[in-house]
Amino acid sequence: MDKSQCRYTDEQGQISNPTLAECAQGISAVNAIAIAQAAGQRIYTINQSNAATALPRLPLGGTVGQEITSAVQAGKEVTFHERAINAHGFSGYGYVITDPETGAGAYMIEGRGNGGWMDLVNWVKDNPGWSAIAALVLGIVAGIGGWLGAILLLMSFVISAISIYHDMMAIANAECGVLGLQALFGALTAIVFGIGLLGGAVGAAIALAIAGYLISALYADVAGAIKRIPGVC
Repeated sequence: MDKSQCRYTDEQGQISNPTLAECAQGISAVNAIAIAQAAGQRIYTINQSNAATALPRLPLGGTVGQEITSAVQAGKEVTFHERAINAHGFSGYGYVITDPETGAGAYMIEGRGNGGWMDLVNWVKDNPGWSAIAALVLGIVAGIGGWLGAILLLMSFVISAISIYHDMMAIANAECGVLGLQALFGALTAIVFGIGLLGGAVGAAIALAIAGYLISALYADVAGAIKRIPGVC
């Protein structure tokens, strides 16, 4: 066993080394809420029945605040904690958006993490158009090949994947036409990505970036058009 590590395993199981700093740990929505609760914070669950009094207490604004408000208005339940936590190199919030009819949930975090990963995730989420353009440029430049091209290609795929994931989460919280929107944009992504595969890895990265941009650019207009169809909402 290597007792020079922050955590090691012996005959008694896994043990944290008391002489070293605590091991880095990932933060999820569930353990962010658990950490907040253990620290004495109040945990709120908002739904349509208490939205008028609970939403003003929401500590999150901007895109996330609007996402939560829209989810509640669409009949979802949102669980969150009252103040930001600072734990394991992460500073921010965890929240869960649940559909009470199906039990399906979206487990989200919002904040900043040491090391830059959370900063990248939040930048992509807050700047969908620019992040899609960045992924497109990275995909194109990756055509230079070599180890640098491979790194740029990976970055392009990661940025596009984060962007599309958050767009799909926004679609899941739409007020109406959820299944239709998911099917439409899922099919769009699959078709564009499939065409891109004909150009190899670089073509696939460029195609995925284009799909991400199209979803971000068209989602609001398509959702608005669906809401105007009589009998849909």
